[in-house]
Amino acid sequence: MTELEHQLKKELVKNIWDVIFSTGVLGIFKKGSKEAIINSIQFDDRELKEIDKFDDYDYWHFVKLKVIHKELLPLYREDLNIDPENPYTYTAKLFNQFIKLYWLQIVNLYPDDFWKHCSMIHPIFSNKFIKHIVDDKATINFFNEEEYYDHVEYYRSFLKNPLCDEVTIHTIALIDGIDV
Repeated sequence: MTELEHQLKKELVKNIWDVIFSTGVLGIFKKGSKEAIINSIQFDDRELKEIDKFDDYDYWHFVKLKVIHKELLPLYREDLNIDPENPYTYTAKLFNQFIKLYWLQIVNLYPDDFWKHCSMIHPIFSNKFIKHIVDDKATINFFNEEEYYDHVEYYRSFLKNPLCDEVTIHTIALIDGIDV
């Protein structure tokens, strides 16, 4: 990676965190946790770029999510009662927000891989999103890994629909990326 690419990515990551760190997101963490959150959610985009299959992406995501969840656990507000064994609520939403926004921003570096990864990346599960695609009583409080990945597959089924073109995929990616 050139020095220029390194600087661009550094600035890009800073801008993404500025978008993600809304009052609602910061409100689930203890005061003064910003820097630790940023340090917890990092990855090399080249390893993401090399992933070609949904199962490989899901495995990469699973491994990263478990590590991130353990690092974020002490940062969550104590009254949230976060399950140390279940990263599929707040941690997954935050991680997915970061990945989605990051990938949408670096499209110019990897234009050939953009659409492939856009459909691979998990949606940003918010209560609003889940209520829209599942039912009015659903929430993002997934009980386990199986339930989480069932929702990921349901989301991906929309993207595999023959009527779903690149514009639709891009729109879906942006819409679920904006719902913070």
